[in-house]
Amino acid sequence: MASTPIPYSLLTGYRRAGAIMQCIRDLLQHEVQFLLEAPDMVDHFHELMADFKEYAAHLTFHQSAFLSMAIMFDHLLASDYPLFKQVQELTDKKYQDRTKIIDQLVQTRGEITTLETTAGFYPDGPADEDMAGTPSSTSVDMRKHKRDPKADHDSIRALLEKKREVLSSLENQKMSLI
Repeated sequence: MASTPIPYSLLTGYRRAGAIMQCIRDLLQHEVQFLLEAPDMVDHFHELMADFKEYAAHLTFHQSAFLSMAIMFDHLLASDYPLFKQVQELTDKKYQDRTKIIDQLVQTRGEITTLETTAGFYPDGPADEDMAGTPSSTSVDMRKHKRDPKADHDSIRALLEKKREVLSSLENQKMSLI
């Protein structure tokens, strides 16, 4: 018994369906994250599915099973894409907020280090005499215009306390974002 030859159009359709199926399979295996992040890729996936559905009559059993699973994913993607997009936007915002807080933490720690170093340069009390032990006329004139080191030391300590409070607050914000 001779078999009937397969028309060329069906063979071409079968090969086209196989190529489309391979493209969809590659998207689902390797590019799902990219598919969910890019609206153009979602549109491309919908177009591929529409093309694949056109060849449904010419598919093998395994290809038909793949088509039905891909259709389920296509419906899921169509119905839940706004949710995926919203989750991605929230994730991006959280990442940006966390990066901003970490930058502020680094800056505040640097300011605290600078203030601590500056506070270390001030003596515990004001120096009234020069190195010889006797006040000179220039040092007396300079002391009139010079700020009180004790007051500067106290203001730096107060500023350090404020910066440490800011640092603690930023650490708490960072932990809440994790």
